[in-house]
Amino acid sequence: PEIILSESAIKSYPKLADTINGLNEKWSIETRNAVSQYGYYREEDDFSGDAPYSSETTVEILRFDEHLLSIKLSYYDFSGGVHPMHSVESVNLDPVTGKEITLQDVLADTKGAPEIIKEELYSQYPDIIDEFESFSYTDDDENAGFVEMLTEKLNQGSITWMLLLDGLGITFSPYEIASYAAGYLDIVLS
Repeated sequence: PEIILSESAIKSYPKLADTINGLNEKWSIETRNAVSQYGYYREEDDFSGDAPYSSETTVEILRFDEHLLSIKLSYYDFSGGVHPMHSVESVNLDPVTGKEITLQDVLADTKGAPEIIKEELYSQYPDIIDEFESFSYTDDDENAGFVEMLTEKLNQGSITWMLLLDGLGITFSPYEIASYAAGYLDIVLS
């Protein structure tokens, strides 16, 4: 993907333009590396016909105003396994400084946030509460609880979030906090 800012946006937000140029270059390098890897796999694998390799990255701009540029990246990769892998990631930038805005910058109470996220997930997805608990682990503790895992994700900055018109949107990708079959898990905190 490539984001191209208008001339007026570049003039209004030159530091943001520099950051966007850096992201565009990063995505270009990642794309070339993926093509190279899949080319190598194609030569090594013994498939008859076309190799089942595909990789796609898309970018959706969810918000762009004087306070925030919120970008959602969607990834899809298939290299011949049982199913493709897909995930989402977010990039939230201050247009004036061009710097990333973290979830900790947005939340008034980072200590209480994991419990609030857990409550909303349990409320919206009651059929997979057991999965949430079975996927709970941290880098330091394989037996950590769900709140501890969410706390670690928050501290590491690995929660995918976006500021939407109706609140704080949080998305968890397959395998992140539940099984692949559970799919994407989305919540919005007002």
